[in-house]
Amino acid sequence: MKVLIAGGGTGGHLFPAVALGEEMIRERPDLVKRILTATIKSLKFIQQRPAESAQFITKEWSVDAASADDLYKSMLPAFSKDGDMDEKGIRDALKRETERMALKEETPLSRVLDLRLLREVQQNK
Repeated sequence: MKVLIAGGGTGGHLFPAVALGEEMIRERPDLVKRILTATIKSLKFIQQRPAESAQFITKEWSVDAASADDLYKSMLPAFSKDGDMDEKGIRDALKRETERMALKEETPLSRVLDLRLLREVQQNK
Protein backbone atom coordinates (compact mmCIF):
# COMPACT_ATOMS: atom_id res chain seq x y z
CA MET A 1 0.00 0.00 0.00
CA LYS A 2 1.12 3.54 -0.65
CA VAL A 3 0.86 6.12 2.09
CA LEU A 4 0.60 9.84 1.53
CA ILE A 5 3.19 11.55 3.68
CA ALA A 6 3.15 15.09 2.35
CA GLY A 7 0.95 17.16 0.16
CA GLY A 8 1.95 20.17 -1.82
CA GLY A 9 -1.57 21.14 -2.75
CA THR A 10 -4.28 23.09 -1.05
CA GLY A 11 -7.92 23.57 -1.82
CA GLY A 12 -8.95 19.95 -1.46
CA HIS A 13 -6.74 18.21 -3.97
CA LEU A 14 -3.75 15.92 -3.52
CA PHE A 15 -1.50 17.17 -6.29
CA PRO A 16 1.38 17.61 -5.97
CA ALA A 17 1.96 15.10 -3.20
CA VAL A 18 4.54 12.63 -2.00
CA ALA A 19 3.26 9.08 -1.78
CA LEU A 20 5.61 6.28 -0.80
CA GLY A 21 5.20 2.63 0.10
CA GLU A 22 4.91 1.63 3.73
CA GLU A 23 8.06 -0.47 3.38
CA MET A 24 10.17 2.51 2.32
CA ILE A 25 8.76 4.67 5.11
CA ARG A 26 9.52 1.95 7.65
CA GLU A 27 12.92 0.86 6.34
CA ARG A 28 14.37 4.09 4.94
CA PRO A 29 13.07 6.97 7.07
CA ASP A 30 16.23 9.04 6.49
CA LEU A 31 15.75 8.84 2.72
CA VAL A 32 12.08 9.76 3.13
CA LYS A 33 13.07 12.79 5.22
CA ARG A 34 15.50 13.89 2.48
CA ILE A 35 12.71 13.57 -0.11
CA LEU A 36 10.41 15.64 2.10
CA THR A 37 13.09 18.27 2.69
CA ALA A 38 13.65 18.58 -1.07
CA THR A 39 9.89 18.82 -1.66
CA ILE A 40 9.55 21.63 0.88
CA LYS A 41 12.53 23.45 -0.65
CA SER A 42 10.95 23.21 -4.10
CA LEU A 43 7.63 24.54 -2.78
CA LYS A 44 9.46 27.48 -1.18
CA PHE A 45 11.36 28.11 -4.43
CA ILE A 46 8.07 28.28 -6.34
CA GLN A 47 6.67 30.76 -3.81
CA GLN A 48 9.77 32.96 -3.48
CA ARG A 49 11.12 33.03 -7.04
CA PRO A 50 8.30 33.72 -9.46
CA ALA A 51 10.48 34.82 -12.39
CA GLU A 52 12.59 31.67 -12.33
CA SER A 53 9.50 29.50 -11.85
CA ALA A 54 7.86 31.12 -14.87
CA GLN A 55 11.07 30.61 -16.89
CA PHE A 56 10.95 26.93 -16.01
CA ILE A 57 7.32 26.75 -17.20
CA THR A 58 8.30 28.50 -20.47
CA LYS A 59 11.04 25.99 -21.16
CA GLU A 60 9.41 22.77 -19.93
CA TRP A 61 5.93 23.40 -21.34
CA SER A 62 7.04 25.17 -24.52
CA VAL A 63 4.88 28.24 -23.99
CA ASP A 64 5.62 31.93 -24.43
CA ALA A 65 6.74 34.02 -21.45
CA ALA A 66 3.38 35.79 -21.01
CA SER A 67 1.50 32.48 -20.95
CA ALA A 68 4.04 31.02 -18.52
CA ASP A 69 3.57 34.00 -16.21
CA ASP A 70 -0.22 33.60 -16.36
CA LEU A 71 0.09 29.87 -15.68
CA TYR A 72 2.40 30.50 -12.73
CA LYS A 73 -0.02 33.03 -11.24
CA SER A 74 -2.99 30.70 -11.71
CA MET A 75 -1.22 27.71 -10.13
CA LEU A 76 0.47 29.50 -7.24
CA PRO A 77 -2.54 29.45 -4.87
CA ALA A 78 -2.73 25.66 -5.20
CA PHE A 79 0.72 25.09 -3.72
CA SER A 80 1.38 24.72 -0.02
CA LYS A 81 4.25 26.67 1.50
CA ASP A 82 5.48 23.80 3.69
CA GLY A 83 4.07 20.54 2.33
CA ASP A 84 1.04 20.58 4.56
CA MET A 85 -2.58 20.08 3.61
CA ASP A 86 -5.62 20.59 5.73
CA GLU A 87 -7.38 17.46 6.91
CA LYS A 88 -10.68 18.48 5.32
CA GLY A 89 -9.00 18.76 1.92
CA ILE A 90 -7.46 15.32 2.31
CA ARG A 91 -10.78 13.78 3.42
CA ASP A 92 -12.60 15.42 0.49
CA ALA A 93 -10.02 14.13 -2.00
CA LEU A 94 -10.19 10.64 -0.49
CA LYS A 95 -13.99 10.71 -0.74
CA ARG A 96 -13.82 11.76 -4.41
CA GLU A 97 -11.40 8.91 -5.16
CA THR A 98 -13.61 6.43 -3.30
CA GLU A 99 -16.57 7.52 -5.44
CA ARG A 100 -14.52 7.58 -8.65
CA MET A 101 -13.31 4.04 -8.02
CA ALA A 102 -16.82 2.92 -6.98
CA LEU A 103 -15.55 1.47 -3.72
CA LYS A 104 -18.21 0.18 -1.37
CA GLU A 105 -16.52 1.49 1.77
CA GLU A 106 -14.60 4.66 2.44
CA THR A 107 -10.95 4.11 3.27
CA PRO A 108 -10.04 5.34 6.75
CA LEU A 109 -7.66 8.28 6.62
CA SER A 110 -5.28 6.48 8.99
CA ARG A 111 -4.75 3.79 6.34
CA VAL A 112 -3.45 6.16 3.69
CA LEU A 113 -1.99 9.13 5.54
CA ASP A 114 1.15 9.33 7.66
CA LEU A 115 2.43 12.80 8.47
CA ARG A 116 4.93 11.81 11.21
CA LEU A 117 8.07 12.26 9.11
CA LEU A 118 6.75 15.46 7.53
CA ARG A 119 6.20 16.90 11.01
CA GLU A 120 9.77 15.94 11.98
CA VAL A 121 11.17 17.66 8.89
CA GLN A 122 9.02 20.77 9.45
CA GLN A 123 10.15 21.04 13.08
CA ASN A 124 13.82 20.85 12.08
CA LYS A 125 13.53 23.79 9.67
